[in-house]
Amino acid sequence: MEHNWTMVSCAGLPATAPRQGTVSVYCVHADQPFLDWQECMVLLDEDEQSRAARLKFDEPRRRYVLARCLLRCVAGAVLDHDPAALRFFYMPSGKPELEWPETTPPFYFNLTHSFDLVLLAVARHAPVGVDVEKRRVPGDIHRIASKHFLPDEAVQLASMPQPLQPEAFLRAWTRKEACLKAIGGHLFRDLKRFHVSLHPSEPATLLGTTLEGRNAGEWHMAHLEPADGYLGALAVMAPFEGLATYRVLAG
Repeated sequence: MEHNWTMVSCAGLPATAPRQGTVSVYCVHADQPFLDWQECMVLLDEDEQSRAARLKFDEPRRRYVLARCLLRCVAGAVLDHDPAALRFFYMPSGKPELEWPETTPPFYFNLTHSFDLVLLAVARHAPVGVDVEKRRVPGDIHRIASKHFLPDEAVQLASMPQPLQPEAFLRAWTRKEACLKAIGGHLFRDLKRFHVSLHPSEPATLLGTTLEGRNAGEWHMAHLEPADGYLGALAVMAPFEGLATYRVLAG
């Protein structure tokens, strides 16, 4: 199922806050010509500015600054709080979490990027994971699949008509990555923990998982087409009643 992406300015973000039981996904390009990078930097705290300064090349530095700025602007809109005053801490996996009173409804989020595209997923009811990849052939997909996919998935991929294989590979990869990110990312890095649908004609589905205490029926997924030449996946550790998708414009 394809989703309509609504254009929204930074000033319009408060109206996009997800309701309880829904998910919002935001997409932004780092190469927008009217982005005020100094204005973005002002929103970042000392630690974030230091992390940005340590990045040697302009492209990853701009992408990092934009991602953190987007996170702060969306979180500030959702929580009705000054974006610059928000504080984050890092889990052992490196995943950032928001410092916020426990009495407040939870604020779950996940950031990802590919090249100049940044995605942010937000929910109030359950952990979320999101992944995005540029549509391209990432080397020997069958060698990668044999190492990171389940045997049944690798066989299914190899049995497809050749023109469908790169798309199927990327769909599987982003779905697995989104699931990993929902549970905390690199600490549990094993894509074989998740059995996912991969044929382009099939909806995004978690078919099985080896995670202790979890079953596939608890997870809900969505296929994403955030921009020309990109595809992605959303994974939520609970049902969700609706998904809203936005392209954020500078200014």
